[in-house]
Amino acid sequence: MDETASLEARLSLLEEKVGRPVPLADRLAKVEASLAQPKRKDRWEKAQVILSALAPLLTGVLLALVGYLLNGTLNKVLEQRKLELANVTQMRDLLVRMRTGNGNGQPLSAEEMDADAMALAAFGPYSVPPLIQLLQTGGDVGVRAADDGLRSLLLTYPVETCEQLGRALDNRSQAFSWQTHLRILRLMGDLDCRPQAATLRSYRSLLATAGNRAGLQRYQQAVDPSADLDSIDQLKTELTRSLSILERPEASHG
Repeated sequence: MDETASLEARLSLLEEKVGRPVPLADRLAKVEASLAQPKRKDRWEKAQVILSALAPLLTGVLLALVGYLLNGTLNKVLEQRKLELANVTQMRDLLVRMRTGNGNGQPLSAEEMDADAMALAAFGPYSVPPLIQLLQTGGDVGVRAADDGLRSLLLTYPVETCEQLGRALDNRSQAFSWQTHLRILRLMGDLDCRPQAATLRSYRSLLATAGNRAGLQRYQQAVDPSADLDSIDQLKTELTRSLSILERPEASHG
């Protein structure tokens, strides 16, 4: 009896020190309750839920934006095409008039030719090739009108005008006469076509070898069969003048 009481006393003392053990049934119930509670989502899982909900809306917005941009681009291209076609039609009418004369079959006067050349120049870079052609074939009246038209383009389209003048000067298929090249050289200096200075230096190299018979023949084959030594001298003089303008320092140019 004493031993039993002593054992119970010792167990009571041990439970006070370490705590009474939780029954197994209580522990299992606690685990099940914990598993039954919904698991909290982390930030990434929350973001996935939000994105999946917004995906249809975002797709619709993106498709609408792409459609708007494509539609705007296509409309712009179509409008540009219409403008180009309208320009071609109007330019054609002017070019026919400048070549064939007025309605009575008479050649245009200097005033009429100048007015038509200025109207042609109003079409911007599109007008440079026909004006260069007029510089080549327009006769005295047409040449002066073409010269004025090309000079007027300096104010609005200097880069494009100089580029196309440079292409004409760089041509080596006898498309332009030496007289046309002479006029182009003068224009490139007067219009201050500095980016085309390399083209003028290349032309200078061509002229440098044209002072003898063999060099002149090379020039004739490349540019104009009718050129002679006097032509070469005129070209050299005009090229030297224009190149000196283009190579002048910017600060002192004026």
